[in-house]
Amino acid sequence: MIGRSDHLPTAPRPGDAVPPASEEVEVRIPARPLVFALALGVVLVIAAGLLGQLGPLLIPGFFHPEFSAGTNLYGEYNVPSAYNALLFLLATLLLWLTGRVARRRGDPFARTWTGLAGLSLFLTLDEYFALHDKLGAPIRELLGVGGVLYYAWVIPYGLLVLVVALLLVRFLRHLPPGLRTALLLAGGLYVMGALGLELFEARIEAGAGEAGLDRAAQVSMALLIGAEELLEMSALVLLIAALLGHLRRTAPGLALRLRLSGPDQ
Repeated sequence: MIGRSDHLPTAPRPGDAVPPASEEVEVRIPARPLVFALALGVVLVIAAGLLGQLGPLLIPGFFHPEFSAGTNLYGEYNVPSAYNALLFLLATLLLWLTGRVARRRGDPFARTWTGLAGLSLFLTLDEYFALHDKLGAPIRELLGVGGVLYYAWVIPYGLLVLVVALLLVRFLRHLPPGLRTALLLAGGLYVMGALGLELFEARIEAGAGEAGLDRAAQVSMALLIGAEELLEMSALVLLIAALLGHLRRTAPGLALRLRLSGPDQ
């Protein structure tokens, strides 16, 4: 016969407060709907940005300065910059999770995934606060460049791309072919938009006189910026889709678990 022990739970008496039990909630986000929603967001952001910039130039009577400023694809602290930063943040999180999973699986390139997450976080801050644009004038004056290099920040960032590409050669060879192709395509699209089209935009900007860009140049600039942002955002969506697919294959049980508990727990 077992006697009463202070260590054993006793049944609550009538009127006693019952402490709320903690509950664990598992959250799973389907990959395909998420990628589709992100891609749709890209289309809407680009379309709104082009309308906001081309509307005053091509549509008679179109004058909505607040809309144009809020959707400006080349602006700061507005809808496009926030959405681009959101894509970068999601990519950063997935790269970090991939690194954690790779470490548990004994992958020798686990630190490379984590390093890519750090690089993605830097680019997130750079994109939202337009840090690279603030480097253009000082570097241009220092090096005395112009023309296609009028946006002189492309010089250090181009060197950064080359260094990162060289450091990732062994890492890319280690990856499965499908994932490697997706990462190379995403990287190529992003560099083509962020650096390649910037050279054409810089040439137009450098050729502007004291009166600024004429109407034709403004239209060309708006179209180039729209294409640039489309390439960059599409590259990020492709990267996110590739990482989600990789995580689904390497960590099929991965899920976000939230523990809900009472106020005193």
